[in-house]
Amino acid sequence: MVLNGIYVYSKYIDNNFTRRQILDFVSYYSMPKIESYFNVLLDRKFIMLSGIKLKQFQLYSITLAGVQVIEALNKSHEDQMYIFCNKYNIEL
Repeated sequence: MVLNGIYVYSKYIDNNFTRRQILDFVSYYSMPKIESYFNVLLDRKFIMLSGIKLKQFQLYSITLAGVQVIEALNKSHEDQMYIFCNKYNIEL
């Protein structure tokens, strides 16, 4: 969910982002939870440190690997919706 929020934020609002901006954008998480998610996303190289803003705020950006994860999730969702709709004869 956080990676998806990062993807939307970086795609439509600003390419680079701070942890605080993502906390504000994905507002149902606390800062300790965001910190935890950021650490995992950094470790897995789905996001990367891309600079420093005003000499105190770390800027991040989503990586190609992060975008590929989002695209795979979206494709999987579309595939499952197709299977579900066919199973129950639902036309969209």
